[in-house]
Amino acid sequence: MHEGGCGGNVVNDVSSVNPSSNQNLRTTNHYGDQTNTEQTEGYTYAEQTDNYNAYGTPAVVPPDTSPDSYGGSYTNGLTAAETTQMLTSINEHRTTNGLVALTIDDRLMAAAMAHSEDQAQHCLMGHDGTDGTKPWDRMDRLNYKWVSSAENVCSGQKSVAEAMESWWNSPKHRANILKNDVKNVGFAVAHNEACALFTTYWTQVFGEE
Repeated sequence: MHEGGCGGNVVNDVSSVNPSSNQNLRTTNHYGDQTNTEQTEGYTYAEQTDNYNAYGTPAVVPPDTSPDSYGGSYTNGLTAAETTQMLTSINEHRTTNGLVALTIDDRLMAAAMAHSEDQAQHCLMGHDGTDGTKPWDRMDRLNYKWVSSAENVCSGQKSVAEAMESWWNSPKHRANILKNDVKNVGFAVAHNEACALFTTYWTQVFGEE
């Protein structure tokens, strides 16, 4: 996880299964604003953005059976109007670019909310949960059997419009919004006024089963 600042970096984590060993192999490539050979950090105002792509066969993670695991509905930290605003913004960008509109999946909403709350609780931004989970692990836990997925996170933005503007103005985050092999989306925000730098933590999760 990253603490503070605006990450102009992108992490592409490619997942596949080795038939001979039946082990899950992952290769990670880091790209930054100034170089494509190492991960870099940048700082600008009170915003952070980062994005994540995963392709291939997901690791098998047992579903979470705790009482607050997925139960067919979601809480995402947004009002109904704000939820509609973000979905509309995502789909306007997609349809303008000749892509299908996405539909909300409650499981992806729950995955996004869990990650935003985790980030807010610890005043950190990144794709790894404090329990070591990756984006696809959180999807697996909610029994979303993804074949393609992506995640955008950011912190410091005070509204849906600001969060969407931050992601859209970043080419790598925009690529996730315009990802052509996903059909579902979930998104959430969590707040923690005790955090020194940023008090809002946003997550978008894209997927297809």
